[in-house]
Amino acid sequence: LKEEKAELALEKERAKVEAEELREVERGALHKGISVNYRRKVAVTPSMKTLYDSIAAEVKPYVKTLIRLILPELKDKRQGGKSYGAIYGNKFEARSIARTDGRYFSKRKLPTDSPRLAVGVLVDESGSMGGKRAETARKAAILLEMFTSELDIPTLICGHSTEARNDFSLYSYVEPNKIDRNDKYRLADVSARSQNRDGLALKLMCERMMKMDEDFKLLIVISDGAPCDYDYSGPSAEREMQEICREYRKKGITIIAAAIGDDREAIQRIYQKGFLDISDLSKLPKTLVGLIKKEIK
Repeated sequence: LKEEKAELALEKERAKVEAEELREVERGALHKGISVNYRRKVAVTPSMKTLYDSIAAEVKPYVKTLIRLILPELKDKRQGGKSYGAIYGNKFEARSIARTDGRYFSKRKLPTDSPRLAVGVLVDESGSMGGKRAETARKAAILLEMFTSELDIPTLICGHSTEARNDFSLYSYVEPNKIDRNDKYRLADVSARSQNRDGLALKLMCERMMKMDEDFKLLIVISDGAPCDYDYSGPSAEREMQEICREYRKKGITIIAAAIGDDREAIQRIYQKGFLDISDLSKLPKTLVGLIKKEIK
């Protein structure tokens, strides 16, 4: 009981900190006047655990396939090279002679067994994601969390929707810094809600991932179509999303769009490169690994 109270207090403190940090992010002209909320279920119900266990059993074979396919790719990306500005090292660097701190040497960086990878998953929870689409999104999120958990990969999974006009919410399911052991069960709450303000969600998610220390950052965006909120849709919203993708890809985040439903053309138009269809989850492991090979150099 004492441990549960401590976890509850920490969760409340985290929610407060995350909400403040989200509100400080520069949102752009299209999102002025929009309030930003950080939502996270603290209590996990028995029904959520039951639903999670059922889905986990269903997607487990796909998780095993994904792990088998991706491990060789991660090992092939081992990092090596040089680090400069060392007080001592393998080689004297003449170009450093002007330095006044004595750091004239370079050291050879030995490759590690695998690069450090961080994974983010952003789920569209708009009203059009109801029924089968929400089920597929929930299964995909659980599949990806099982995969990253098995390989001990830091993971951030959030959903997004607008709750009312000018009222945006980012729903936290899985956080890289665990307080309790219930994050995987929180994924059972992925649902269809209201409208979708995708550009704001994408911006906030990328900013959160930029704070993660890993070498490679992979963001998978699960969506069923184009952005659609009360005053946010059409070409202007799509252009904003394309600009956000370009900005954060340059900053080192690999962004992959995972499409559900019939509007795959709009999703591919917005995200351009890094696109996969996850209507059939059995195909996700092979397709995702193929994209990772192309996207992460």
